[in-house]
Amino acid sequence: MDPFTHGLLGAATSRAILPKPDWRLTLAGAAGGMIPDMDIFIQSIRDPLLFFEFHRHFSHSLLFIPAGGFLTGVIFWLLFKRKVPLKLLALAATLGYATHPLLDACTSYGTMLFWPFSETRVAWDLISIIDPLFTSALIVGLILTAFLKRRTPVLLALSFCFLYLAFGAYQHRQGIQSQIKLARERGQEIERGRVMPSLGNLIVWRSVYENRGRIYVDAFRIPAEGRSLLWVGGSLPVFHKEGISVPPESILEKDLRRYALFADRFLVLLPGGSISVGDARYSDMPQGVAPIWGIRFDPDTPDRHVARLRFAPHLKRNFPFFWDMVKGSAPGSRTF
Repeated sequence: MDPFTHGLLGAATSRAILPKPDWRLTLAGAAGGMIPDMDIFIQSIRDPLLFFEFHRHFSHSLLFIPAGGFLTGVIFWLLFKRKVPLKLLALAATLGYATHPLLDACTSYGTMLFWPFSETRVAWDLISIIDPLFTSALIVGLILTAFLKRRTPVLLALSFCFLYLAFGAYQHRQGIQSQIKLARERGQEIERGRVMPSLGNLIVWRSVYENRGRIYVDAFRIPAEGRSLLWVGGSLPVFHKEGISVPPESILEKDLRRYALFADRFLVLLPGGSISVGDARYSDMPQGVAPIWGIRFDPDTPDRHVARLRFAPHLKRNFPFFWDMVKGSAPGSRTF
C-alpha cells in the first residue's frame, strides 16, 4: 500500500490497542507503519535491479518486526527527550510496524514475509496498492477518536478495514472462478494464473494466466450482485531465460533470475529489435497487454547488468474508460 495508508493503519492500531491516549504513542505507531518502506532508498546506478530486489525484502519480514519496531521506538524516545517511557514507544512502534508487511502481503506486488527462510514473495491479491475507501475509513476513525477522545471510532474503522479485506478475498475467489470459466471457454488449461484488483477498487479485476507458451490478459467486472462483465485483452509470448544462451552465474543470468523472482515469473517477450522483457502483472489498464515496466538486455554481453524499462502509463487519457469499467458501462464488454 501507499506510505500514507501504512502510517494511518499503524497509528490506528497503536491507538486502538494501547490504553493510554497519548498523541506521541500514536505518532510512533504511524512512524512504525511507514518505516519499512525506507528500503526504497536501497538503489544503485550500476545495478538497476537492486531496487526491485530489496523493496519489500528484509525490512518487510515477519522476523524483522521486533527489531524494526524497537529501533523506531528508540528514535522517538530520543526525539521526545526521554519524556515518554521507552517500552511504550517501542510497543506502539512495533504494533504499527507489524501492520505494514501484513497489509503489503494483501496486495499483488509481493512481500518477503518469511525471509530469510524463504525468498517467496507473498501476494494474496486482496486489495490494490491504493484504495480510497480503505484509506478514508482510517482517516475518519482517527479524526473522530481524537475529537471524541474515545477509542470506539478507531475500532470501528479497523473493523471496517478487516471486513473490506474479507470482501476482497471473496471477490478474489469469484475472479478465480471467472478466470477458470474463461479458459475453459477457450479450450485452454491454466498452467499458472493470477487475478488481481485494479487500481483503487474491488470491482474490476485483472486476470493473467499462462497457457502453451503465452500469457493471456483480460479484465472482469465482478459486482456484489448480478452477472459479471468481461473485457478481452490479448496475449504475448512467455519469456524463459532458458530459451537464450547465457553463461551460468554470469551477471546477466543472475539478473534474469532476480527479475523472474520479482515478477512471479509472469514475464512476456516484448516486440522490438532488442530483447525486451515485461512484467505482465501490471499494465495501465486492467485488460491491457503492454506492461508498465520491464528490462532490456543483450545476450552477447553477459557481463553487463540489464537496463530497466519504464513505459509511461496514460492514466489521464485512460481514466474515463476505466471509470466506465467500474460503473459497468464501458464499451467492448460482454456478460460473463
